[in-house]
Amino acid sequence: SANQQQQQAVNLQVKAESDRPNQPATANLSAPQHQAQTALDLHRQAEDCLRQGQLSEAIAASQQALKIQPNLAAACKTLGNAFQGLGRMQAAADCYAKALQIQPNFPEVYANVGSLYAQQQQWQQASAYYQKAIELKPNFAGAYRNLAKVLTQLGQPEKANYAWYQAVAIETSQAPTPTPPVPSKPASQQLEP
Repeated sequence: SANQQQQQAVNLQVKAESDRPNQPATANLSAPQHQAQTALDLHRQAEDCLRQGQLSEAIAASQQALKIQPNLAAACKTLGNAFQGLGRMQAAADCYAKALQIQPNFPEVYANVGSLYAQQQQWQQASAYYQKAIELKPNFAGAYRNLAKVLTQLGQPEKANYAWYQAVAIETSQAPTPTPPVPSKPASQQLEP
């Protein structure tokens, strides 16, 4: 089983390298640089798998990245996200705790821990973690949105409305501005009295 997971991770690594033909060659890198690059490539592969809902593959790639580079906080977060997606909440919490130990100011991890508490209806703890995420990353719309839901559960509608407003304002400010359509006729011909 362990050998199969290791082989899967190696296969994912080979696939990740073949999927990125325009990436710079790593042959000129020193051994530690090559290992760090391999760990980052495996983490990117894990993120891709996570986006596609391939949770087991995301776990395998994250674990392999962490074997190579144990202090890669982003890989701990990705591993936690995959475990959370599988409903393995304690494993997810352990991964998030390790990520925060490595990188104490990681807003996305604080938001993820807030989500774990929210799923368990532990509203006060969830609120505290979402607020910490927002403190670290003031334009974190997702954390504001989740905080609004938690504040609603806590019976704090004014604060919840403010959090909703902040989420919408951030998302609106980050949305691309639509380009106006080009009229098919000159404006003078489009207007009819």
